[in-house]
Amino acid sequence: NPLPLLVISFVATFATSGYLMLSTMEHRFQKMNSQFGGLSKNMAQIHRNLTDTINEAVVKLSALSSQRIEKPTSLVGCALPNSGNKIHYILPGDLVSEPMDCTFVGFDELSRFQMCVHNREEDIHVSASLLNDHIWEPHILRRFVNVLSRFPLAAVVDVGAQLGMYGLRAATSGRKVVFVEASAHSANHILASLGKNGMLERVCRDVALVNNAVAEESGRRLAVVHAEAHNNGGTAWGDDGPPRDFAHAQRQGSSVSLDDLVPPPLEAWDTPH
Repeated sequence: NPLPLLVISFVATFATSGYLMLSTMEHRFQKMNSQFGGLSKNMAQIHRNLTDTINEAVVKLSALSSQRIEKPTSLVGCALPNSGNKIHYILPGDLVSEPMDCTFVGFDELSRFQMCVHNREEDIHVSASLLNDHIWEPHILRRFVNVLSRFPLAAVVDVGAQLGMYGLRAATSGRKVVFVEASAHSANHILASLGKNGMLERVCRDVALVNNAVAEESGRRLAVVHAEAHNNGGTAWGDDGPPRDFAHAQRQGSSVSLDDLVPPPLEAWDTPH
């Protein structure tokens, strides 16, 4: 009977075809596995190359920053023309030792800088956000950075600087900066931040820290007229009178006008002596 032989032949042919198919699939799988292995090695090499490139860029940027800081400038000892005694400058030697928290601030590793801030209980808004999220007002900071990029020679006057985030961001990119902050407590934090970023040498060279309030006219006696608990940024200054109790705010001070700050400080930096 030829039927059993036909069945046996069919089974043998099917088994042979199945074996060949499995062998082909196994070969293709091994080839794909080899290709993926090579791709994985290539990706690892690309990652190493990118890491090396970034590290080299950081070293070059640091070197450029150091060169920029070491350039001679014309401002000596904060002795600005026409300023008289109206402007109260804070110098590196004025740093007061006090407990403060310092953290990195910024959008990425290459643009981050250090800021010394108030503790969370003292400042539940700005300082707490900087300590928790390493950023404050990111939408405004991005616009500020974009403006800096559009005007590469612009100097910055950070009025009402509080902890100086905007001025510090500008200073770390090599800009000339005047920080103006009425609170001696907050100004001391800015000075500490300058130290953390290696910029104390630049104070009175191309960075100035002014401990005055800004008003429409200079020489006015001012005092703290409003303060908010747990919010150092909620301090307001007004005409001299009985200030409210606020543990860390400078109680009394005098005003300077923008004309006192600009053009004298900025012109002084660009005028040979």
